[in-house]
This record gives sequence, C-alpha cells and structure tokens, in this order.
Amino acid sequence: MKIERNPARERTVLNALRESFSREERTGIHMSDVIKPRQAYFKRILPQPLTESSILYFLAGRGHEEVFARLAGVQLHASDVVTVKIPGLVGGEQRFWTVPGLSVPVSYRPDFRWDEEPFEFKTRRSNLAQPGQEADTYDSYLEQHLAYCMADEKDHGILGCFSLLEGNRSDPLNPTHPELAIYDVWYSPGDLSFAKERLEKNALAFEAALKDGTVKGGANLPLCAPWMCGKNRKTVVLAAWCQECKKELAEPWASKHTDTKTGAGHHVSPEAVRWDYVPRCEWYEFSRPQLVDPTRGSR
Repeated sequence: MKIERNPARERTVLNALRESFSREERTGIHMSDVIKPRQAYFKRILPQPLTESSILYFLAGRGHEEVFARLAGVQLHASDVVTVKIPGLVGGEQRFWTVPGLSVPVSYRPDFRWDEEPFEFKTRRSNLAQPGQEADTYDSYLEQHLAYCMADEKDHGILGCFSLLEGNRSDPLNPTHPELAIYDVWYSPGDLSFAKERLEKNALAFEAALKDGTVKGGANLPLCAPWMCGKNRKTVVLAAWCQECKKELAEPWASKHTDTKTGAGHHVSPEAVRWDYVPRCEWYEFSRPQLVDPTRGSR
C-alpha cells in the first residue's frame, strides 16, 4: 500500500468551495449588521477573500445545518451558496459484488467517485495523520476504502479526511483549526487479494450466522477492531512508595526513581493497580469478545 497526500486535489476542492460560498454584494441593512455594526461596516467596504479555515468552518456548519433541517422537513436553498461542479466528481452509485457461494450479491456504495475511482470522505475530531503514519492512523478508513477498490477492481482510490480540530488547543502558535487533506491511495496486488479472500470468508460466515439467527450464532464471526469494543481503564489502588524518601511516587517516574542520582540505592515498592474494562459497543454484553480476546475484558 502507498498513501500520498495530493495538494492539487485539495486546491481543487477548496477553490470550488470558495466559489460555492462566495456571496453577492450585500445591500440594505440586515440584523447581523446591527448586531455587529463595526465588523459589518469594514466587511462591506473592505471585503476580504475567504481563508481556508473560513471555507472549512462553513463546510462543517452548513453540513450540520442541512442535516438538522431534515428533521423539520426542510430542504435548504441558501441564497449565498453557488452551485459549483468539480469535473470528474460524482456521487457514489450503488454497485454489487458477487461472492461465490453467497445467495445474494454484496451491495456497496462509496461516498463519491472521482475520475471513476472510489472516493471516501471522512470527518475527524482529531489530528490528521503525520506523514508516513497514514496507514496506522487511518486503518479503519482504509479497511473500508480497500474493500471498495477491491470490489471495483481498482488498485487506486482517493481518501479525503476533514479534521475539525487540527492543531493543539494549548499551543497558541498552532491553535485548533479545520483542515482538509486528500490522499491518493495505491494498493498492491497482495493488498487486493488479501482483502478479497478475507471479505469473501466474512460474507459466507455472516450469511451462515444470519440463518442461525441466535446470539450464539454470532460467536464464530471475526472480532472487530479492539477500539470498537471498549478500553481498559487503570485505577491505582496503592501508589508506589519510596522507603527512603518516605513519599508516594507516580508512574512512570516511580520505575525510573532508582536510576536517578537522588534515588540510587533506594527501595521502591511498586504500585498496586486494578484494570476495569469499559465497553464502548452497545452489543458488548451479547458479543462477549473477551472470550476470544481476554484483553477485551476486565483483568
């Protein structure tokens, strides 16, 4: 697998969004002008181009607003949004993948297709991957993306990641801000054949479990990623104690204390801890993944 960020596609999307959010010159006086007249005045006499952050904040806000509007049975037609079309970008239509031995084909629909290739778009509440760490950071995204490429018989696809909170909240030089990244992803023949074999096996096992129809019927299905089940929470029952310093020590410094000048030759009793498993999946009690993987339960 090879993953490479594509600045050209990012500029294409940002330019299209900038054009889409461009506003006609405002006339008259609006309530927002009255609420913040000073800002409104300078905004009108000295209009500035939208920054990338402004564009992406609009993207997030508009998307949330339009989804919420569905609850009121409203389809928004904002007057300040211009229809813009990116060449080659279309919605992902439903397709079907045939698995030998399966009674029905497997349906799938990527978010979009760009130049006839699967394009999956993800929104994150954490930072984008550091260069070279994309495969680990985006593992769950890529698992889905690889499946679409395999079914489409493509060795290349596009992954879009929209970080809502890129940066560091406590760093004034790099405050949180929205950021868009678009990646080209290439899969090797081994990636595609491995995915095909695994997904065919999963599909047959899933259909067999559906025929059983009981909780026990799902016991032989493969586990999801560990983070989807839950996580272990550490509780310190008794802190580490240095007999010579006569004070408690917190980890990880407790384990290093005797290697320091001040702690050389000291005797440190280790901390006593309890690990409790906090389920994340609402079907955890039925799936009981700890029977297969003991690390997914209290210990």
